[in-house]
Amino acid sequence: MGGEQIKPFATVRASGDTWAPMQPPKGLHQGWIPLYHSLAKALTNALMQQGRPSSL
Repeated sequence: MGGEQIKPFATVRASGDTWAPMQPPKGLHQGWIPLYHSLAKALTNALMQQGRPSSL
């Protein structure tokens, strides 16, 4: 990948009493967007299994 390190990530936020994946950053290359969405979905599902967001 051009000799650069790859650091996959996804962002999920607490929205009310559930978890919601955030949109990928605007500067993210189009080729990485499917991976971002997959990671966000996996993270959201994992957080949902742990329970609702806490207000703490």
